[in-house]
Amino acid sequence: MTGTALLLGTTGMLSAAARHAAGLAEKSVIVSRNAGSFSFGDEVLDAKCIALPISYEDEPALLAALEEHAPFDLALTWIRPRAELLRAALDALVAPGGTLIEVMGSRSILAGKNGEPSIA
Repeated sequence: MTGTALLLGTTGMLSAAARHAAGLAEKSVIVSRNAGSFSFGDEVLDAKCIALPISYEDEPALLAALEEHAPFDLALTWIRPRAELLRAALDALVAPGGTLIEVMGSRSILAGKNGEPSIA
């Protein structure tokens, strides 16, 4: 892949997936409240990353900042499922033919009372 990757909310649980996406892209835009201090620990990857320390709760600021870097050839996002308007706006920032991957949950909600797998 070439082009630009959007990595939103991926500095924790999804950091391995974000690292893979950043490795494929010419430029990566990393968005999280702690993006300013985030590092892949790899000078080559870190050099092609733009950190935007913005919470997705501030939708107007987030979208304004992202528009400067759009369109995105790949977007990997982890935001709350009920943020329909934000999710639609992010979809509009993906290039025609680009890929949008939305993560809607976390492993922590899949564990039962005693740590066993659960979907309830």
